[in-house]
Amino acid sequence: MNPVFFVSFIPIFVLLFVILPQHKKIKGKVATGKIIKKKRRVKMSYEALRKLIGKKCSINTLDQYVEGQVLTLDGNWLEIEVETRKGYKNKIEMVNVEFIEKISIED
Repeated sequence: MNPVFFVSFIPIFVLLFVILPQHKKIKGKVATGKIIKKKRRVKMSYEALRKLIGKKCSINTLDQYVEGQVLTLDGNWLEIEVETRKGYKNKIEMVNVEFIEKISIED
């Protein structure tokens, strides 16, 4: 047989066995809501964070809540002095700036 005959069936083969099955998978995911849009994150300005040094703040991250006085900003880490109960030494916590969702200034 002529090789041109076989080459002419390649697009049909690709359509039937590659593209259509993938299209059905994607269509099913959209119908069930499994495709989730990626959130675009905006990096927090280091200049804005430097203004917080020395102030009492409440900081919400993805999985924790920290309340205390901001001591320093070192790279991606914010150092916070957290007050403990009377008679105990204050704790120092480090918070990764990339995971901060909300900051409330108390001063």
